[in-house]
Amino acid sequence: MHSEKYIKNLKGSLTVEACFVVSLTVLVLTALIYCSFYVHDRAVLQGLVCEIAASGSNSLTAKDGQQAAERLKSNIRSSRFLGSRSLKGKAQVGNEKAEASFSGNFPVPGLAMKFFSGNRLALSASWSCEIQNPAADIRKIRGLADLAQDAFG
Repeated sequence: MHSEKYIKNLKGSLTVEACFVVSLTVLVLTALIYCSFYVHDRAVLQGLVCEIAASGSNSLTAKDGQQAAERLKSNIRSSRFLGSRSLKGKAQVGNEKAEASFSGNFPVPGLAMKFFSGNRLALSASWSCEIQNPAADIRKIRGLADLAQDAFG
């Protein structure tokens, strides 16, 4: 009997406040987790693009560089990403520059995201690097060394 009187005199405001606090906490934690997944996928994509462009610039000929870049491009798997979909990319290696770029999207659920961005965030990364050909510079240096040796000694 005593416990029923005690329960009747309790107020329910703490329960209602806890309900709001817990639901807001869950929403904020979910948003932080999705943001961290998105940042992770962007970082992985940028790293892969840099690796592809660098592999294309490290070959002796443009054909070998293009083959190396295409090999790395074809090895990109979605298992390295936490949520990104529809990844498309290109790799191009010429005589002067090696370039790689990829794009895709990261799905995000929710009514607000559907309104603002169609339930997806865009991912894109690109990188280019100049191809250094030291052979011409080495020939010039050796030619100057030969000229100097002929002139001075």
